[in-house]
Amino acid sequence: MKNIITTTALLFFLSTRIIIAQSIYEENVILPTYNANNSEMFLINSNADWSHINDTDKKYFFIAPGDYSSMGNTSYTDFYGRIVITTTGTATNKRYIILHNGNDTHTGKLSRNQLAKVGFVLQNANYWVIDRMAYWESPEALSPIEIKNSDHNIINRYFIHNVGSGIYVLPGSDYNTVQNCRIERDDISIFHDRAGIGLHNDNQDNISITNTKVLNNEVYNFVDGFQTIRTNENNTPNCNFEGTIVDHNHFYIDNTIYTDGNGNHDPNGNHAYAENGMDFKIGSENPINPMIISNNIMWGFRSGDTTNSNLGDPGAVLPIHYNVNNTVIKNNISFDSAVGFSIDDPKSGYSMRNSIIKDNIFYNIKGRVLFIKYTDNVAFINNLCKEIAINNNYWSRFHQSSNLNFSENILVNTGNSESRVSEGNDLSTFSVINNTYYQSLPSEIADTTDIILTTDPTLNYDDFVFTTDRFTNNPRTITIPKVIKINHAPTATNIMITGTPEVGQTLTLNYDFSDEDGDTEGQSIIAWSTPTLELQRGTSTTFAIPTGYCDDTIGAWVHPVDSTGNTPTYGIAASNNMLDITCSTASVVSIDRDTFTMYPNPATNFLTVKNQQNLKNYSILNMVGQKIASGILNEEPINIDTLEKGIYFIKLSNDKKSMMIQFIKN
Repeated sequence: MKNIITTTALLFFLSTRIIIAQSIYEENVILPTYNANNSEMFLINSNADWSHINDTDKKYFFIAPGDYSSMGNTSYTDFYGRIVITTTGTATNKRYIILHNGNDTHTGKLSRNQLAKVGFVLQNANYWVIDRMAYWESPEALSPIEIKNSDHNIINRYFIHNVGSGIYVLPGSDYNTVQNCRIERDDISIFHDRAGIGLHNDNQDNISITNTKVLNNEVYNFVDGFQTIRTNENNTPNCNFEGTIVDHNHFYIDNTIYTDGNGNHDPNGNHAYAENGMDFKIGSENPINPMIISNNIMWGFRSGDTTNSNLGDPGAVLPIHYNVNNTVIKNNISFDSAVGFSIDDPKSGYSMRNSIIKDNIFYNIKGRVLFIKYTDNVAFINNLCKEIAINNNYWSRFHQSSNLNFSENILVNTGNSESRVSEGNDLSTFSVINNTYYQSLPSEIADTTDIILTTDPTLNYDDFVFTTDRFTNNPRTITIPKVIKINHAPTATNIMITGTPEVGQTLTLNYDFSDEDGDTEGQSIIAWSTPTLELQRGTSTTFAIPTGYCDDTIGAWVHPVDSTGNTPTYGIAASNNMLDITCSTASVVSIDRDTFTMYPNPATNFLTVKNQQNLKNYSILNMVGQKIASGILNEEPINIDTLEKGIYFIKLSNDKKSMMIQFIKN
C-alpha cells in the first residue's frame, strides 16, 4: 500500500513568506498495488472490460492507458460514453479506480499516451475513490465527471484539458471531495458559461448538496473557477449547500484568453472569454454548518467579452448572487483583476445574509474592490485592500443594506477614488469603525476611530510568494509585494522554577512573556517532565510533585503562544526555553555542606563520598539533566570510569532531602 497524500498543512516563514501548503481538510488516499492473483483486483485495458465496473465481487479497478471516451451508449455507459457507476462501497470497504501506468506522477504532468481518457457518472454510488483519470479535447459543454445522489466519494488528481465543462456535483450528494485536480483550457474558442468545479441544483427546487470539499485544485482559464449554481434564479428554490469547504485552490486566467472586447484575441486586452474566480448563487441554510471559502488564490480576471457569448460579468474575482447565506470567506488572496468582491443581484430580497468576509488580501484590483448591495448582517473585517480602483471613481459602494460591519480594514493607495454610500441603507445599523487609510479617501460614513496615516503601514510587511502550476511540468513562482503583515513569534525568557522540590509540594514556573508585535499572551503551553517521561502538559504554571519522584529530576519549559495563536516552531521553543531542575536544589534545601566530603574533583576513575546526613542514594546526571547512573551510597567509591570526559552532577538524597554537586570527569 502507498500513501500518496499528506494531510498536514506545512507553513515555512522566511524573509519573504513562502507558503507551501496542503489543505488541512484533505482526504487521505491510500492506494493498493496491482496483484493479478488478487480476485478483488481487475485490470481494464479495453472498452469491453468496463462492463465489469459494477461487479460486486470486484473492489479495485486498475486502468491501463488508453482512450475510453467513445464507447457510446451501452449498459454501463451513458449517451456521452461516460462510465455509469451504480455499485456502492462502505466506509471500511471503499471501491477504487486507479491509473495503472507504472508511475505515480500527477496526470497534469503526463503525456497523453500515459493517460486513461474516461468520464464518469456516479449514480447512487457511495465510497468510491477515482484517482489519476483524465479527459481532454471535448469542446462541448460535457462534464467529464458528474456525481448524482452519491455520497462519500473522492475525485483525486483528475486532469481536464480543453473540455467545455468540469467536475459537477448534483442534488442528493453529500460528503464528496474533489482534490488535487488540474482543470485547464488554452483554446479561446471554448467559452461555455460553465465552471471548472460546480455544485449544481440541476433545475430543481428544495434540494441539498452538503459537506462537499474542494481542495488543492488548480483551475486555469475556465469561465468560472468554482460555482454554486442555481439555474431557476427567478424564484426561491430553497437550495442548501451547507458545509461546503473550498480551501487552498488556485483559480486564475491569463492572456491566453484575453480579448479586445470584440471577440479578437489580445494578450493586453481588458476583456476575456471568462468571468470569475468563484461565483456563488447558493450558500448554506444552516448557521452552525456554514459554507467556508478559505486560503484560495485568485487572479487575472477581466470583464467578460459578450461577443458571440452570454458572458456579461465585469470580471469580479468573487461575486455573490441570489440570497447566499451563512458563508465565511477568509484568508483568500485576490490580485490583478477587474473587480474584487461584489455582492448584488438578489432574487429573493437579499444577496447575502449572516456572513463574514475577513482576513483577505485584495491587491491591484483595477476597478472597485468592494460592492455591497442588498445585504443583511454581513461583516467585512480586517481585510487589506492595496493598489485599488485605479480605473474607477470609487473603491467601494454600500447600497440598500442593513447590519453591515465594516471594521479594522486597511486601505492603501486607492488614490482619489471614493467609498460611496448610496440610497436605501439602514445606516443606524451600520458599524464602520477602526479602519486605517493611507493615500486613500475614507468612507463617507467614516468614524472618529478611523485612522488616516501619512506613512504606508505596509512598508514593513512581507512579500507573499507562492508556486502555481504545481500539477504541470512548468511550475512558476509569483510574488505579491508587501501584503503579509509579519506576525512575530512570541518568546519566553527568564524561566525560573520556584517552590520546595519535595514529594507532595507544588512547584511554580515563572517566565517573562514578550511579543514584538505587542500581542498579549494567549494559551501558552507548559510541560513538566522527567528526562524520560512527560508528567503534565497544559496551561497550568504549577505542578504538584507526586509520590515516587523524590529521586528523580523534574524539568519544566514553556511553549509561548500569543493572543493571535502565533507560536514558535515547537522544537526551537523547547530547546531554547527549557530549564531542568531536580526534586531539590541547593538554593532551596538546607544541607550543611560541611557534613560531607566528596573527592577527588576533578576525578578520573572513582568518586568517594563521606557524609553524616544519612544521604542513602546517588544519581549522576549529565549537563541536560539526563540520569546516566545511580546507586546506593556506602563506604565504597563510586566508579565513574566509563563516563566520557566532561561536566556532571551527582545528586545525593534520602526520603526527605537531596542536594546536587557538580564534578568534572577527566
